[in-house]
Amino acid sequence: LERLSQLQYRAMEAAASVEDRIHNGQILWYTRRDPFTGEVSPLFSWVRSVCPHTPQFSSGKWRSILRPSYSNETLLIQAQSVTRIYRGDEQQAQSKESESDNKTVTEADMFKPHTIDTGSTKRPESKLKLGKVLLLTKTSRYQHEGNTLSLRGDALREWLQEHGFDANRLWASNQLHVRALAELEHGLARVGAETTVIPVEDLHSGLLED
Repeated sequence: LERLSQLQYRAMEAAASVEDRIHNGQILWYTRRDPFTGEVSPLFSWVRSVCPHTPQFSSGKWRSILRPSYSNETLLIQAQSVTRIYRGDEQQAQSKESESDNKTVTEADMFKPHTIDTGSTKRPESKLKLGKVLLLTKTSRYQHEGNTLSLRGDALREWLQEHGFDANRLWASNQLHVRALAELEHGLARVGAETTVIPVEDLHSGLLED
């Protein structure tokens, strides 16, 4: 709702003032109505935070929501502030774009688990040796609403727009998520991994044993 990044959320958790943190049982009250003028905006524009069990842990004051927009430079600065877990071979990092760049993703693909076939994928030499890989994928807000409402395509986007969501932004964010997942799958396939993708909520112990 506020487009908070993980860095911003972690900064809130570590804030020196208890009023800036989100405590257990905290209530976040969002509204489209300006609490001072009564003017109603198309999106949630104001929020107040209340801690019901310990009122002194929150100010209860309304504050306006400022949703950030990031330039290439600011995104790069944020990315560089986080330690990379895997640093691939430089030559591999400069290789041509994966086949997934040209893959057309349909809405039907987004709403189902799947397994990628690695049999016909060319596998270059790699220091990373993997056998079976289980990828747990999150459910985006766009997918969640689609599954809950049993809506797809224009019907889903119209419902989102009518209920105060930025449907185009949710759709674009979901597309980025699906594209990133496809690129990860093909990257693992290139090093010979047998990859299975499931939603995280479908994870169970029997699947891990398999």
